[in-house]
Amino acid sequence: MRLMDDIAATAAIVASGAVKDGERSPSLGIFLDLDRRMRLCPRFLLDEHVVRSAIELSLGRPTVFREAMRHIHLPYERLWVEWSEKHRERLRQDVQDYTPDPLKPVPDRIGFLIEGSGRRGNITWAWQNPPLKAMPNPPNVSPFDVQFDLDAQIPQEFGLLEGLKNATLGQLWQDSPVQLEALCDIWRTARHVPSAWGSRWLSHYGKDAERFFLSDIYGELIGVYAILLLLTASRPTVEYKSVDQSKINKARSKKHVPLLLNHTEVSMRLSHRAVQQRQGQPLGHARKSPRVHVVSSYLVVHNGRHSIVQPYIRGSGDAIERHIKVTK
Repeated sequence: MRLMDDIAATAAIVASGAVKDGERSPSLGIFLDLDRRMRLCPRFLLDEHVVRSAIELSLGRPTVFREAMRHIHLPYERLWVEWSEKHRERLRQDVQDYTPDPLKPVPDRIGFLIEGSGRRGNITWAWQNPPLKAMPNPPNVSPFDVQFDLDAQIPQEFGLLEGLKNATLGQLWQDSPVQLEALCDIWRTARHVPSAWGSRWLSHYGKDAERFFLSDIYGELIGVYAILLLLTASRPTVEYKSVDQSKINKARSKKHVPLLLNHTEVSMRLSHRAVQQRQGQPLGHARKSPRVHVVSSYLVVHNGRHSIVQPYIRGSGDAIERHIKVTK
């Protein structure tokens, strides 16, 4: 089942009174609020190729990625995005010396809700862990909100950036101080603070436990920005397919089970041949940073000459790249 439907089903159980005192319990009442907010927005389901492309963007040179972030604007005041985590987990295995944390099982699905406008907003993270035998398994909602401002430089809590530098992504740029600083700059566009319900929930734990819960989402920030770049690209980077659940919901309604949510499937604009070539191929961390094709124009340097690359539509309707020489 999709994460959005798991959240809706859990909210229905809480609202029905099957869980006593659910609305006053911060660990359960959050599902009622999250379900309400999620129903008021478009919901996007990413396929494995979009997930892979987002990872490849995040593995590119941070200086290039940081520049591309200047073009990000929220397409909606509120939107939900989710994907199957098995796609990312398989790609993580390409990273040398990667070992999963035994205390944090790989979720089945991950999603986030963004609320805001322009270049500012708030992110709420949620995920669904693998099912447990004979035990309730509601989705997890992070007690930390991510408040971001893409035009800001927000100081980070002591030790967080140091941990980021020692993580897998930071280790890729240990030999490049410029790239490492640009990577930290990406994280300085956001602050991670306990949400209203999260503050009450975290009050039962110590500071060390708070860092443990924060580590669930702190390293995911660049992934959100990469997904936004793909969803809001000025060129046709992804394709959308609306999924209407009304027919299947008629049968579910008769059985008195929670209804499924309509959503939009997001896939990359890839030919069948390109998909076949990508399957089973590891991510090349030593390759050049991918040209950030999600911006309308960008600067390139070739043989000491600087040019601006811009999209150009021929009379036939074909899109090509036009190089404009930069002169002093």
